[in-house]
Amino acid sequence: ARQQQQQLFDKSTSQEAREFYTQLNNVTDRNSSAARFMNNIGRMDREHALQAIDRILPGNEHPIGESLVRNPTSEIIGGLIAQADTQITATRMGNAKSAIGSGDDDTLRYGVWGSPFYGTACQETYKGVSGYKAKSAGGIVGFDSLVNDNLLLGAAYSLINTQMSHQDKKIGDKTNGKTNIFSLYSLYNLTNNWFTEAIASYGITRVRNSEGRLIATDVRRNTALETAAAKYKSISYSGQLLTGYNYIASEKLMITPTIGFRYSQFKDAGYTETGTKFQNLVVKKRSYNKFEGILGLRTAATLKANKVFLIPELHGYVNHAFKGKAPIIDARLDGINEPLPTKSVKPVKTFFTVGTGFTTKYNMMECGIIYNVNIANKYIGHQGSLKVKVNF
Repeated sequence: ARQQQQQLFDKSTSQEAREFYTQLNNVTDRNSSAARFMNNIGRMDREHALQAIDRILPGNEHPIGESLVRNPTSEIIGGLIAQADTQITATRMGNAKSAIGSGDDDTLRYGVWGSPFYGTACQETYKGVSGYKAKSAGGIVGFDSLVNDNLLLGAAYSLINTQMSHQDKKIGDKTNGKTNIFSLYSLYNLTNNWFTEAIASYGITRVRNSEGRLIATDVRRNTALETAAAKYKSISYSGQLLTGYNYIASEKLMITPTIGFRYSQFKDAGYTETGTKFQNLVVKKRSYNKFEGILGLRTAATLKANKVFLIPELHGYVNHAFKGKAPIIDARLDGINEPLPTKSVKPVKTFFTVGTGFTTKYNMMECGIIYNVNIANKYIGHQGSLKVKVNF
């Protein structure tokens, strides 16, 4: 076995592959899936044997419940809160008609809104973990009420469909998710232009995963791919709290710095793969959390043309995770009584978001468009959304 290992591996081979090969050599049940896998790769040439090992080892460490394309729900709701905050601030200053674009009726207390969106993301290989390309599309609908001159309360529902295509060693593997998110949000205006805003969300993602597993088909060393399929649920909870200050630079310009935090918890159900002869893994449930600090800056101008208010804006945010380890994957193959080796990689801690938006208001109606780009280490994502709101 040691001679076979020396022939199979070289300096470029991962430590996880070497450890897995040792596990295979220690299998005692010759009828187990692990023994059959060992026998099968023995019929392959070196290149395909290493590919077969790479494909069966856990490698899709990007939890879909944590949002493959950066979840737009908080950003879109946050934008709506920011628009409402400018109205409350200006009303308190007795300048609602000039500074904030609130329309001609300051008695509007309720709002119904909708926001369709689309996003793409690309994560390159990071510290040996295969990257991915992803796209998501969906929409958010919500309702809010200005309870009094200082307090806004609202609720929203989001539906997000995500498609991920894995790259590099996992090329051809796919992960699809359908996410439902229920959110509550609030804004409270304090004294002297200070405010606090909060968003609480609960999400359920139904995940479908398909991974290619390499097998030898005959003694001539021909190979083919089988598909290991899995279905499971991922549940998320999150709470975000921000405080900020509205600096009135001029009658038409407002600059708003913010600071706060977000806490998130994710729970992925366990599952058993199906679809292969001897390469179906049993993956145990896992849970993990993340605590992030948030810094933001928004600049918005208000222009008026006849009775139409035009509000262009620029905004940027920095999210930094102070706590949040990579989730441990416990995946097992029949015949091996311990988890398969998994590469341990610290997740990216800092994300930057830069974006722009443009909103028009006329009487009861608001319409807007927003574009954001998310940037991190070897990651870039783009998101665009539209917004329509009716106030009454």
